[in-house]
Parts: sequence; structure tokens; C-alpha cells
Amino acid sequence: MGETRERPVDVRVVSASNDEIGDRVRAGTLRADFFFRISVERIDLAPLRERREDIVPLFAYYLHTLDGPCEMERDIPELLERYLWPGNVREVINIVKALVHRGTGEDVIRAGDLPLRIRDADAAEMWGQGERFAGDLELRRLLSTEYCRAHPARIRELILSSLERCRGNYSAAARELSISRATLYRRMKELDLA
Repeated sequence: MGETRERPVDVRVVSASNDEIGDRVRAGTLRADFFFRISVERIDLAPLRERREDIVPLFAYYLHTLDGPCEMERDIPELLERYLWPGNVREVINIVKALVHRGTGEDVIRAGDLPLRIRDADAAEMWGQGERFAGDLELRRLLSTEYCRAHPARIRELILSSLERCRGNYSAAARELSISRATLYRRMKELDLA
């Protein structure tokens, strides 16, 4: 780059896409000549939700790689396999990173350490409906005004259990529930918890 003479280089390009590359070429959003230049070998990999047998080994691998706790409670594999992982492997890595950084000082990961969207069946079902819930939306829909009005006892239980785990720390509970502190206070006021 920026020179007038060529220099020989020996490189291998590895690229990945969440999209079907052929569709991108047909749509004109990826140049065909570029695609054929880089497309030496192609590996199609199904999303993690279609490879349930890979979920627990990947989770354990990243725990080991990131120097996390070496053991899991007995029910954690079932919780991990039930969740549909719309964020694929990146989501596994981010959850493991959060567990390691948060750290409880114990050598065992407990179900309560996992994000609510994974350990709660309703949240897991809602969250796992597909990529439209991807990103950091997490429980915002579950804690939406409409859901809160329809299921006040459920939301009360979620908030109280989160506050208990976070030892009454509102900021930590809001982070765990992936909502703002203002939303947490609003929900608590609506449910006569404040």
C-alpha cells in the first residue's frame, strides 16, 4: 500500500459471513469477481441452535480458555442446550466473559450466575425465537409495559429474585435484567415494590 514497486507476500485470507454469499453476489452487494477471487474453499456451518451437541463443549472450552470456573452445576448443560443462541458462538463467548469478569470467587458456575434469558424458560423461549431478538435487547421485551401488565406476578418474581441475587443493588439488578435503572424503578413502582 502506498508504494510504487511490488513486494511479494505470502498470505491466506479467511473470511466469514452471516449472509448467504451467493445471495449477496446476486443482489449486487458483493462483487462477483471479488467473491471468486477469495472463494478457494467454502465451509458452510449451521447456526449453533441447529448444533445443540456443540453448545456445552464450546461453553466449557471458552470457560477454560478465559480461566473461568472449572465446574458447572448439574442443570446448567440442560439450560444451555434449551436456549437457541441467536448470537451464535459470539454470544457464548460474551456470556462466558461476563461470568469470568463478574466472578463469584467460587470454582463452580451456578444456574443463578447465568443471564436470566438462559435460565428462565419464558425468557429463553421469547429470546430464542430468532435473530430479531439478537443484540443486547435481552429482557427488555419481557419487561415491557404490556408484558408487565399481563403478567405482574411473573415480573414481580423476576425483579425480586434479581434484587436478592444482587444484594439489593439496583444498578446491578438493572444490568442483570438488561434494563435501565429508570425502567427498573418504574416497574417496581407499577408493582408496588418501591
